[in-house]
Amino acid sequence: MARVKKDIADMYKSPFSVALRELMSEKPVTTQEKLAEITGKTRQTVSQYVNGISEPGYDTLVKIADYFHVSTDYLLGRTKDKRIIKTMYDKIDISGDCLTALRLAS
Repeated sequence: MARVKKDIADMYKSPFSVALRELMSEKPVTTQEKLAEITGKTRQTVSQYVNGISEPGYDTLVKIADYFHVSTDYLLGRTKDKRIIKTMYDKIDISGDCLTALRLAS
């Protein structure tokens, strides 16, 4: 299936670019240069994220979410809740091996 070309207004209003601009305005020390440094991307690439021209891949999305202390779901427009929801296992700090053993035992 062919990719549908969005017009400029639609790109600028994409959930990711809206969330990113909002987070950057709440944390004014975050410039496009700073975000480029954090993500390992160029300032031009970050500018494309901010303007909705392109969106980051998974690894970059996670770096941005970690930097702003928000969930990836928030960045993708799947929730308005910025908080990172931790699972029961995260809260009690169970290792991956223990968690696997518990799952296999049940």
